[in-house]
Amino acid sequence: MRIIRSLAVLSLAAAAAATFAATPNAGKAGAARIKDAATTATYTTKAKVALYYSPSFGGVIHSKGIAAVSTPATGIHCITPSISVDLAKVTPQVTVDWNLSSGFALLAFTKDTFAFTDCPAGDLEVTTYDFNAGGTPVLSNLVAFNFVLE
Repeated sequence: MRIIRSLAVLSLAAAAAATFAATPNAGKAGAARIKDAATTATYTTKAKVALYYSPSFGGVIHSKGIAAVSTPATGIHCITPSISVDLAKVTPQVTVDWNLSSGFALLAFTKDTFAFTDCPAGDLEVTTYDFNAGGTPVLSNLVAFNFVLE
């Protein structure tokens, strides 16, 4: 009986995850308010390169020192800086923005573009993943993120 209940709970959890997968964690109305506030506010930072990015809400929300952002494949984001950046002397940082993302087990990583990259030379790369309801992580375009290079 316990096994049947456990399977039922897991089945409900998987169904719920699939139902809410396309809805931002802040809800559609909340996400719209966040995006509106972010795009109308003055953006200041001491970082050389900064990016607030949400694939689900039109891409770039805020940026500094960014010439372009492209997504050549699901979960692969190429960031072209508008300033000269010595990639051997800097450490990029990225965090998931939970309000404008869809999902509960999300990851965002910077990729070492010297070792291997899916982006053009000189670009910075962020890869985003969803654990797909507790399974193996898969590349995802439903992950919003903040990227900083100081």
